[in-house]
Amino acid sequence: MKHIIFRISLLLAMFLLLINSGYTQLNISTAITNSSCYLSTDGSIDLTVTGGVTPYTYLWSNSATIQDLTDLAPGSYTVTITDSYNPVPNAFNWSFFNSGAYWCDNFLIQAGTVLINGLPASTGDYIGVFYTTSTGGFGCGGYNTAVPAFRDYPDTPFKDGFINNEPINWKVWHITNGSNGIVVNMTASYAPLNPPAITNQGYFIENTIGVLNSLTGYYSMLPDTITGTYNVTHPDELIVNVLVQNSGCTSCDNGSAFLDISGGTTPYTMLWSTGETSGSVTGLLPGTYNVTVTDNHNCTVIEEYTVDTAEQQQINIPQGWSIFSTFINPSLPGVNYIFAQIVSQVSIVKDGLGNPYWPAYNVNNIGDMQIGKGYQVRMLTAQFLTITGHAIVPETNPINIPSGWSILGYLRQSPALVVTMMSQIVSALSIMKDGDGNVYWPQYGVNNIVNMQPGKGYQIKVASTCTLTYPPN
Repeated sequence: MKHIIFRISLLLAMFLLLINSGYTQLNISTAITNSSCYLSTDGSIDLTVTGGVTPYTYLWSNSATIQDLTDLAPGSYTVTITDSYNPVPNAFNWSFFNSGAYWCDNFLIQAGTVLINGLPASTGDYIGVFYTTSTGGFGCGGYNTAVPAFRDYPDTPFKDGFINNEPINWKVWHITNGSNGIVVNMTASYAPLNPPAITNQGYFIENTIGVLNSLTGYYSMLPDTITGTYNVTHPDELIVNVLVQNSGCTSCDNGSAFLDISGGTTPYTMLWSTGETSGSVTGLLPGTYNVTVTDNHNCTVIEEYTVDTAEQQQINIPQGWSIFSTFINPSLPGVNYIFAQIVSQVSIVKDGLGNPYWPAYNVNNIGDMQIGKGYQVRMLTAQFLTITGHAIVPETNPINIPSGWSILGYLRQSPALVVTMMSQIVSALSIMKDGDGNVYWPQYGVNNIVNMQPGKGYQIKVASTCTLTYPPN
């Protein structure tokens, strides 16, 4: 081993000692409770902070200065946490002793005299002199609690110590947290060791080192800070729409209402003001009602609705296949609502394009029923279908009929001669059939239909696109 002599400047009797042995960085872990309902203020952020030096201070983006936040609305929240590691003076004395080794003069720190975070320096806490190698690596002249300095060996192709009069730094190195700053700047010099045959080693001059016997050091750690951003979320808004089918008269109890629910957290529970707990209610007289919908997070919406009086058409639909239409513009035009009252007996409904409503398989490609259109239906048993809404004014609702086959509805409230009703389009009309197989075939003078009937629909084939407008009722 090679050693050098220290020539310590007496001007540096006071020095800054940066020590953070045993210090761990600040760390945050969180437990977030999201808002239970849309825009509700019951969210929370619970912080657990470790590391640093207690006590901690907190500053949130909403100006709060406490550790945990409660009663939070949905949103983003940022916290900056600062520990208490402010610069604090800490005076102590260092005593150095020659190790007595013939070829290795180390200065040992007296046990218990150097405190690191309040604990004596111990094995693994390096205090000594350090240098950077020619390849940019880190070279250390100290180990454990000894303070040696190694002279550069000139016979090696790399730098492995200090040359004469090379400035060096006294630092503290902790096994976990690394180097933490300059203690004192020094200049290295060396003298040959006796016997002189050992030309690359030196020894320490006792009276030069003596100036380090009593120095004051300081912790100089700045407060540590850590920042975290956390999001409190909420479910989608619970939206409740009540679809109302009005009653047929002021004393009629045939009004109904259906729920259309979205958002929130499924499953939902329903409580109508009439006591029902399903997704729809029937048998309603005209009047004002309400329904309470609650989701799985106990979020609640109360929706009020009104059943008015309306006009109705009752259609006798036979068992098996038939064709129907209506002169009512329904309050709820969806084919699933139209047939809700008799859905258990419906096999299938089809429009003129072949789109089905197939309730047994939850298929509805028809959507809303269209004014002026007719529909094929297959019933398991004969039923009366009641359609509620407002009567269509036939003369103000022209019907566009596409080229080829389609299904035509009848918009008048009383029967009328098919010849009269079709007179506007007879030049384009090829053939017309009702659900019983009766035909009107003007080209051949065939008319088994005779009268068009309210509630009936008709298959029709035209040679070109045309428009039909029925006369007034």
